[in-house]
Amino acid sequence: ALSSAASDVYKRQIFNCVQSEDQKEWFDIRHDMLQHLSKEETEIILAHIVFGETFQDISNYYNVSIHTIKSKYFRAIKKFQKERRDDCE
Repeated sequence: ALSSAASDVYKRQIFNCVQSEDQKEWFDIRHDMLQHLSKEETEIILAHIVFGETFQDISNYYNVSIHTIKSKYFRAIKKFQKERRDDCE
């Protein structure tokens, strides 16, 4: 399982990349997300990390429980992390 500390580090990496002036790096991350994750998974990650939406707000948008959104979020982060690591090997 992805530890909370590891998840926080990864969230900061994505957020820093988005805030970076290097638009190519941001485009690459977004492109990779769409290659390896579903549209919904990508939307949930970006909504929470980039736009600061709460899990409750996201769950209201998708009309599902907050627990479902949290599960999808953490599963997607872990999946994306693994895919990026595999791509680098």
